[in-house]
Amino acid sequence: MPRARNGFCGGRRRAHGLASSGLMLTALLLTLPVRAESAAASVARGEYHVARECPARSAWDRALAARLPRSSAEQRTRALTVEVRREPARSGADYVGTVGAPSARSREVRGSSCAEVLEALALIVALGLEQPDSAPEPLPPEPQKVSGWELSPEQALALSEVPRPTPAAPQARARVRIGLAAFVLSEAIASPGPSWNYGVGAIVRAERSDWQPWLLAGVYRGGSASARIRGATATAHFERWAAQAVACPLRFPARAPIGLRPCLDLDLGHITGRGLGVDRPREPTALWASTGAELRLDGSPWRALELSAMLGAVVPLSRPRFYFRPGVTALEPPVLGLRAGALANLSF
Repeated sequence: MPRARNGFCGGRRRAHGLASSGLMLTALLLTLPVRAESAAASVARGEYHVARECPARSAWDRALAARLPRSSAEQRTRALTVEVRREPARSGADYVGTVGAPSARSREVRGSSCAEVLEALALIVALGLEQPDSAPEPLPPEPQKVSGWELSPEQALALSEVPRPTPAAPQARARVRIGLAAFVLSEAIASPGPSWNYGVGAIVRAERSDWQPWLLAGVYRGGSASARIRGATATAHFERWAAQAVACPLRFPARAPIGLRPCLDLDLGHITGRGLGVDRPREPTALWASTGAELRLDGSPWRALELSAMLGAVVPLSRPRFYFRPGVTALEPPVLGLRAGALANLSF
């Protein structure tokens, strides 16, 4: 009986030991998924705020752990904050997701579904963990397929953080207008007194926002002023033909209805003098050349019509002398003279 009792008691102790070992094995097996889950969660610990129809937090953890090597998952963990919200449809992108860490700026992704956005955020985190901070910016990746979601070239370019080239601003083209002009000049430099000069020409101007060049090429006839000798009936009559070129590179302001143009001009022609009431009258002709600077005030009351007024100084490059007798001068241009005028131009 004692042996039976001892054997029974020993049997109970062995059964009790087997039961305890079974419970410990069961507990160990039950803890394995928990440890695997915690290893994945260690990569993406932090806040997780998504729309109601989005996958659960565990799906996000598994998607992120699947993209990281074990070394990255165990050594380079970050406190990530994930947020996915739904916005009104805009070009097919209904969901907007962001992911960020305390030591890095947030990244944003748009997609047509919440799962698509989470896949892209997981890929962004994986790329950030696998590349060192000092590594150069990668080239745009080729389109790839991750867990059934294919990245377009534009999305791959955005994930690689390579800035898109900024297109150059188109250069504004100048609008060129051509027109016919009639003008009148008043001066007292190539005649004994004030004279009027009448001319016609062609206008070429370019309209731009920054500068507006203006060119005039024309011809004019002037003079018809007479010089007299005191106490005598002898007179001298002068006429002038000349070609004129005027260049105005700027206009201030460029787009205002009324503007001011600084200009340079050049005249080239001849002066003819004719004596009246003298013995053996002659008609000598001399070269006339001058340059000068002027200011033009212009405006356009109608789109095709341009009116302008000018005031400037004239410097003769040639100063021919006309005389009745060697000691009696009829005309000799001064070193500097003044000129005023007006112009009307029709452009097309």
